[in-house]
This record gives sequence, structure tokens and C-alpha cells, in this order.
Amino acid sequence: MSGQDEFQFEFGEDFAEHIEAFHPTFCRVLVRYNPEGEAALNRRQSARLQRLSDYLHGGSRSLFMFELLVPPDKAQLAKLKGDKKAFDLEVRPRLMVQAIEQLQEAGVEPDVWKIEGLDRRLDCEKVVAAVHRGGRDRVGCIVLGRG
Repeated sequence: MSGQDEFQFEFGEDFAEHIEAFHPTFCRVLVRYNPEGEAALNRRQSARLQRLSDYLHGGSRSLFMFELLVPPDKAQLAKLKGDKKAFDLEVRPRLMVQAIEQLQEAGVEPDVWKIEGLDRRLDCEKVVAAVHRGGRDRVGCIVLGRG
């Protein structure tokens, strides 16, 4: 669900039954994850997402698409005097790489990362390097349009 701050299974513990009933090409999750945000929240989300990842790679016919949003927390915005454009340009790219790496380390292995657009080519290259790290060369990226 797009309005949630914390990832939850839409159908609770019955998520696998719903996936198999419809056989979607992709199972897409939309997740707000700030690696410098609330640690307990990130751990809860990572655990749920790891369950989904394991399920999808354990015999499901559906691929895993992960839409990552990295919203600023209050402290990050305060350091930038509330300037969201500065956050998007100067802070978010680094946090996106950290988020991808943290999620991978937690066992979350999407087939496709759907990521927010970035303004600088070097930042895009760093995100792709994170997505592909450790031999994940077959993992794809889709750029999410912003504004």
C-alpha cells in the first residue's frame, strides 16, 4: 500500500496464497527505508521483506520488484534547513546506496530495483554498482520518475 510508512503484507500471513492465485509477473513492494532512520523500523521491514524474497526465489513463478523510497528524517532535513532539493541532490544518493546494501545484507534480493531518479550520472553509477555488488549482475534497475 502506497500510503504506509512501514511495509506490511497486504494480505498478512496469506501473502503467498494471493501471489499464487494470480501468478503476477512481478510482485512489487513499495518501501520507505532510510538507513539512518529508526533502526527498529528498518529491522522489522527487513525481516518481512526477507521472508518475501525467500518465498519468491524458492519456487514462485513471480519475480521480485522492489520500489525504494528514501525519505528524509527530521534530523537530516534540519541539517539542510528544510531544503528538500538539497537532500535529494546531496544526501539521498548516498542513503540509497546504503539502503540497498543494508537490505541485501538482510537477505532481501529483488530481481529489479525501482529507484528514484537522480540528478548526477556518478550517483546513478554508484546505485547500479550497489545493486550489482557481490555477483548480482542479473539484477536490473528501473528509474522512477519524480515530479
